[in-house]
Amino acid sequence: MPNFKKHNKWEKQNKKNKKNKQKWLNNQNKLNIKKKFNCPCGGGQSCIVDRRRVGDWVYEDDIFKKHKLPLRNDCYSPLSVEQTNIISKYIQNF
Repeated sequence: MPNFKKHNKWEKQNKKNKKNKQKWLNNQNKLNIKKKFNCPCGGGQSCIVDRRRVGDWVYEDDIFKKHKLPLRNDCYSPLSVEQTNIISKYIQNF
């Protein structure tokens, strides 16, 4: 008669290893996402990178898209001359 205790012990260990591997892969995906959307300002409610990641509305994105200008990559990216001129027009009307 075969010894079933050894087989069951091996299956339990194999299941634990699979779960640990899945957790590790999920954590790696989260780290990659954080690196991709990393901002030098440190993030927060007013960070344009965090707001885009969450799907929140960013007013300057609407303005730049309307005038077909490139979006800023992060909060510390300098505005181009065209972006500055257009934002100053919108601020004066605000």
